[in-house]
Amino acid sequence: MVLRYNVRMANENDKINEAEYFYMQMLNAGEEVVLFKHNLSAFLSSSRTVLQFALEDAKRKSGGQDWYVKTVSKYPVIKFFGDERNANIHKEPVHVSKDVHIQLCSTLSVTVHIGVMVKDTDGKIKGSFESKSDSASKDKWVPPIVSYKYRFDKWIGTEDVSELCKQYIDVLKVVVNDGQTKRYLS
Repeated sequence: MVLRYNVRMANENDKINEAEYFYMQMLNAGEEVVLFKHNLSAFLSSSRTVLQFALEDAKRKSGGQDWYVKTVSKYPVIKFFGDERNANIHKEPVHVSKDVHIQLCSTLSVTVHIGVMVKDTDGKIKGSFESKSDSASKDKWVPPIVSYKYRFDKWIGTEDVSELCKQYIDVLKVVVNDGQTKRYLS
């Protein structure tokens, strides 16, 4: 017996999920710039499709296209990613720069010797205490911490690719939610 069932999601939400998948793959790529760029390319395509589906859906409703144009034009990140996707598809692969951050750490051991004398009111020594130094304490080697960040060459903001992609996903969700709330999108 074969059971078949159809899982139907709004096209826009399905593509948002796909974009989030490729976003997570980018985050997991680490220093592998080729993997990062392949997943970024897939992210650009799937995330752009969210808006293409939204436009087609909105066109079928009275005032939908006007809503779409007005809403999408509010977000510079949408224009940027649209341009990046178009260039990636029609001109050349997406360009990113890779920043490598290396944090070097070291430990420093300090030995302190403390001596204390206790005197009575006549100035006679009643007792003394001396701390013992820990001669076993030695400097430890701490491996460097290496992290990678990718930047879009054409983005004028301070966000790296990961931060900007997350912003874009969040904006796409806002647009789709707004369209669904106003009944321009299914």
